[in-house]
Amino acid sequence: MIKRTEISVIIVHYRVKEILFTCIKSILEQTKNINFEIIVVDNDEKKHIKKDLIRKFPHVIYVPNDNKGFGQGSNVGAGYARGEYLFFLNPDTTLVNNAVVSLVSFLKNNKKAAIVAPILQDQNGDVFELQGLSTLTPLRGVFALSFINKFFPNNSISKKYWLSGWDKSKIKELDCVPGTAFMMKKRLYEKIGGFDNNFFLYFEEFDLCKRVKDLGYKLYIIPQGRVVHLWGKSTAHRNDLNEIFRESRFYYFKKHYGVFSAIMVELFTRASGPVLLKISFLLLSVLLLLYRLPSLMSFIGDQAWFYISARDLLLGESYPLVGITSSHTWLHQGALWTYILSGVLWIGNFNPVAGGYLSAAIGLLTLVMLYLIGKQLLGSRIALIASLLYATSPLVILHARMPYHTTPIPLFVLLYFFSLYQWVHGKKIYLSLSLFFLAILYNFELATVVLSAPLLLFFLYGFIKKRKWVVGITRKNILHAVLFSLIPMIPIVMYDLSHGFKQTVVYGGWLMMNALRVIGISLYPSKTPEQTINIFSFTYELLQKLVFLPHGAVAFTLLLLSTVYMLMVIYRQIVRSTVSVGLVICSLWFILTIIFYFGNKTPSEAYLPMLFPVVFLLIAFFLNSVVKKTYYLFILVSIICILNSVYLLKDNYFTSNPIGLTLRARQVMVEKIITDSNSRSFQIYGTGVGSEFESFTMPYEYLSWYLGNPTRKTNSNNVFILEERAGRVRVLNQND
Repeated sequence: MIKRTEISVIIVHYRVKEILFTCIKSILEQTKNINFEIIVVDNDEKKHIKKDLIRKFPHVIYVPNDNKGFGQGSNVGAGYARGEYLFFLNPDTTLVNNAVVSLVSFLKNNKKAAIVAPILQDQNGDVFELQGLSTLTPLRGVFALSFINKFFPNNSISKKYWLSGWDKSKIKELDCVPGTAFMMKKRLYEKIGGFDNNFFLYFEEFDLCKRVKDLGYKLYIIPQGRVVHLWGKSTAHRNDLNEIFRESRFYYFKKHYGVFSAIMVELFTRASGPVLLKISFLLLSVLLLLYRLPSLMSFIGDQAWFYISARDLLLGESYPLVGITSSHTWLHQGALWTYILSGVLWIGNFNPVAGGYLSAAIGLLTLVMLYLIGKQLLGSRIALIASLLYATSPLVILHARMPYHTTPIPLFVLLYFFSLYQWVHGKKIYLSLSLFFLAILYNFELATVVLSAPLLLFFLYGFIKKRKWVVGITRKNILHAVLFSLIPMIPIVMYDLSHGFKQTVVYGGWLMMNALRVIGISLYPSKTPEQTINIFSFTYELLQKLVFLPHGAVAFTLLLLSTVYMLMVIYRQIVRSTVSVGLVICSLWFILTIIFYFGNKTPSEAYLPMLFPVVFLLIAFFLNSVVKKTYYLFILVSIICILNSVYLLKDNYFTSNPIGLTLRARQVMVEKIITDSNSRSFQIYGTGVGSEFESFTMPYEYLSWYLGNPTRKTNSNNVFILEERAGRVRVLNQND
């Protein structure tokens, strides 16, 4: 008579042949007075164990299997099982004192018990402290599996989940048993559908135990059963465990608690120190970019010029090929900002605040790109410091909240220098992208043409030294480069065809004359000493707003030290022939732009955005090198960020001076004018500082049109004269 098989021991094997054989030997030696079978599911890619397994243990059932995870392998093994009870066992274990019989006896004698597990111990007989858990809920996941548990290990939620400190000499009822070794009735296993095959590894026991628990059954760990566990031996050959763990964790929470809960748990559990910093500076950046944007957004005349140009484009009244004039009125910026702004105004129904949200989004994207590109150029730690400083820089935030043609410059400067970096590392397509981004920058601000100098220097150096980034260039690469550079320039070239090529050829000649002036050859009168002094005081004030708003001397000293240190490091690298391309690119970026800025001797804030990212990369490079301890570095950077943020908010984003008159302040004045005019047509003129420029009245013209009562150029019985002084608008009404 054939004895009925009571227990099926199911072992999933993966690359632990000798450990597996030790496990099987212990089962045979430590399992007495009961009929059982051993099923080995071989998940190894190469089935090396089959021959020796059958020779050493002829009664073991060998099942070859494609590796689709522990749960799927266990299900395959259960399909071969003839026992009434299934004992799932890791191969990196050995049994002690007839553990199998103790487990099955407990199930037989406790009808409410659905799953039972043994006590796990190490090779020395010491019991593992953590084994057996409460049900893993999203709240417990957030507290017990994240940084919160690391900093506050005694919080009540984590303690309730981990069940630490319970008496291992007594029977314990719990919600989840270790997947290392546990036994359950085959009938119940089939009822719940076994393991979920979507778990490759990890969390499959959480899922199975929860489904059993939800049916009203009970789960136990008993001290009578003992198993030695060689922790981690069965997974030691995989290098993707962290990724598998995260995927299984997300799937568990999504399956049982929904996608939102799964995402929330992931946000906390994946957060480490650097991750928390990244999230913090992103959130802080969003706050500073959007705080009271509709009421504190600037709306100066030059901004309104682009708004009117974009409006006319959308209404089909004009198709601009160039943008606003530069400081030299015979030169224009490109029309690219008009095109971009028109799309946002169309979506926002011409609401001027829509441009502010566009510029804020560009600012946030620039911050992200600064970190990603900074990692490539100088390393992740330096990129993180630079991003934190950039996120709270008052001048950066002011420009990012100001929908103007200079707003996208930092973003495209980063993309340009990243392309340059990739080209120097042999990726030829990035030469075309470098020229493409240069052409885009030219559309935003003519002065960015100075950024072509690093490209020319790298090209010249590569040609002389026969470097692959130059000698490997083909005709196809040249053709692509020409096409990429021409695409953004099409409107400007079309304009030049009927305007004497002022934007291209004439501007190029003018640049050559300025370059000669920098080296002492002047073809027309130079700036006066007073103008030279003025540019230094002007720059000092802007540097304070850029780096450290509370004190200009601190900002100047920090940038000066960073510059000197950068030059010293580059010199040492040249001497040792270990030059860092990323650092060289940053130095050329900074130095050549500074030479152009001071050589031009024209104070203009529009020239500075192309320096924003590199200033903080250099400061971060300096701080990271001289402040060795992370703790002190974190405190120093935090102080700078906090003080900049506080002073910026306290000053209401520099809205206390005339040029800082807000959109809201101007809109209130326009609403007053419309009321005073009894909603009849009117004209607006300016007086006082700034009124000599055509754009002075443009903010009021756009707003009056937006509010449904557009101004008239001539022949109106209502004339309003506006004067901007000390952050206020004075409105005078003069009837013709």
